[in-house]
Amino acid sequence: MTAPLVVAIVAAVASLLAAGFAFRSARDARASANRINSRNHRVAALDRDASELREAFKEVLEATTTPQSGHTWWAIKVISATEILPSCRASTDELEEASLGLQAVVRKEKSDEPGELAVAITVLRGAYKAAQLELEAARNAALAED
Repeated sequence: MTAPLVVAIVAAVASLLAAGFAFRSARDARASANRINSRNHRVAALDRDASELREAFKEVLEATTTPQSGHTWWAIKVISATEILPSCRASTDELEEASLGLQAVVRKEKSDEPGELAVAITVLRGAYKAAQLELEAARNAALAED
């Protein structure tokens, strides 16, 4: 064989190998970008869920601390706010139970126990904090994925 032909064959083989490596690198980069994009979407969705839950809980707290000009109007405001909380995507069974417990206390015109409303609000706060911790744990797990 002549030298130019050998050089051409070596160049062709090198070109094919380079094309193969380039293809694999591009495929790996695309897969990595898709994983990152998917993770970012999951984290953004969890952040939206946390924000929705936070706003709904804020509405409940504002409703319960509104001055009671009349029990009926106050109760309607609190009950409507507690209806929204369990409908959040990040709501838990415990949060729904706590919301129903607060509604039951508010529906009574006269409480059987003096601290019944405070206890119901405390239980609701605990359920809310637990739901927020679950969201935070899911967010951290999504961020830790590689």
